[in-house]
Amino acid sequence: MRRDAAGTIFVGVSHWMLRRHVNQRFAQERTDYEQARAVLGLEKDPARPAEAAARYLNLLNAEYLRHNFDFVTRAITGRNNGNRRRFEIQEAQKKSDERRVFKPNGTLQLFRELRTNLQPALLEREGAYQIARPALDPAVVIEFERALNLLVRQGAKITILLMPYHPVVMSCNRPPVCETLSEVEGYIRDLGVRLGFTVIGSYDPRPFAQTWRDFADGMHLRNEALPRLRSLDFNPWTSQEQ
Repeated sequence: MRRDAAGTIFVGVSHWMLRRHVNQRFAQERTDYEQARAVLGLEKDPARPAEAAARYLNLLNAEYLRHNFDFVTRAITGRNNGNRRRFEIQEAQKKSDERRVFKPNGTLQLFRELRTNLQPALLEREGAYQIARPALDPAVVIEFERALNLLVRQGAKITILLMPYHPVVMSCNRPPVCETLSEVEGYIRDLGVRLGFTVIGSYDPRPFAQTWRDFADGMHLRNEALPRLRSLDFNPWTSQEQ
């Protein structure tokens, strides 16, 4: 919006996007968030006490703390510790105990030998990430639509993207997972019809014939499966058509 440049803007909508203050990580990008609200003409959003504290809790990791101590030491003594290790983003190592690692290019790596060992209970738990009621905050919905309308008035074309969840999540064994996904997707599809936006994909993987092989975990689609996503002319949560 600052560049006043028209184009196609893809808006990925996760099921937790239309609630405010979802978790403590909200505070990590507080400055960018407030700048964006200003650009959109929205009032400043005051942080709740938990989020204000979270902003400082983000500093509590050993590497970052040691880095700051080194900085203070250099400022006081004027000496530079030549042995100080620099921060580096490391490539994922196969021997790591982590199941998933974000690579330097931003993509998610899941070790090949673990892709076939994901248990249904684990996938269901991952699919329930950030599920909470109510699914839609009316104030956030108003701000969301205001932002989209401002972009449209600048000549932008809006395309909304809904990323599918693992088929195991569709068993709906963890309430209110399916109720939340259905409610948010229903709102987004109605919004698309009302404002003339294209909606690509769905939280439901079945219309795209996606199976467990297409997923890295309970909520992340593998790159190879992306080309099968398309715009649907029906809502999978309310229609029998598949």
